[in-house]
Amino acid sequence: MSAFLTKLWLEDVDGDNWIVAAPFIYQSDLLNGIVVVPDGTDTDLASVPPAGRPFLAKSGPYNKGAVLHDAGYFGKLRTKDGQRIHLVKPLCDRLFLEAMLLSGVDPDLAQWMYAMVAAFGKKEQVP
Repeated sequence: MSAFLTKLWLEDVDGDNWIVAAPFIYQSDLLNGIVVVPDGTDTDLASVPPAGRPFLAKSGPYNKGAVLHDAGYFGKLRTKDGQRIHLVKPLCDRLFLEAMLLSGVDPDLAQWMYAMVAAFGKKEQVP
């Protein structure tokens, strides 16, 4: 069963970017295992353009999903043993949805955010 195995600790860099301050560990049903976001990983949380921020904040109950999503997009996810996990974009997007729902994000909002990253998220990931 999916579960957050550690608390998410973030350090605010400039109000638009954050750094994961301690390893963030997640048990994913989707990926059938444990993934680790190492400390020092950077994130912009929800990639909300400035015009959209009156309607959806960059930071919110979806932070855990956003951190996992960013780490997956940029090749930062690791196994418990430190091996790099390579995910394709659709899996990163679904991991975002899985973690948002586990975090208690309203299912309609979670589905909408998932649809937005699926449609408009970066098309090419950093290897």
